[in-house]
Amino acid sequence: MLRIRNERVSSEIKFLTDEKGNVIEEQSYRKGVPGEKIYYYYDDENRLTDIVRYYDKLARLLPDYTFDYYPDSRISEMRTTQKGGADYFIWKYAYSDTGLKSKELCYNKQKKLVGRLEYTYETRK
Repeated sequence: MLRIRNERVSSEIKFLTDEKGNVIEEQSYRKGVPGEKIYYYYDDENRLTDIVRYYDKLARLLPDYTFDYYPDSRISEMRTTQKGGADYFIWKYAYSDTGLKSKELCYNKQKKLVGRLEYTYETRK
């Protein structure tokens, strides 16, 4: 994949996939110099569970995103970690009977509600 800014290639990103076709690794390059790698993990049902990167300062892998699912495989919760891992947000999702997203609730590390989105849908003729 090429990232283009102002009609110029600013970076290149290469993806590595597993035998199922899932992206498992992302490597960025800027002017041919390799940047950080991002790793993708999946559960037994082939659903994305974690997006992880290595933090030099902490000398370990930490998740940027983690995902949980309802039994029907819709995302129930997403946790987003702020760079470095100290703070995070938890997004919880609800769906209507038709399967469309009806609500998103965002909580901070202290489990305090900090944001809310509610969706309504209409059919146009």
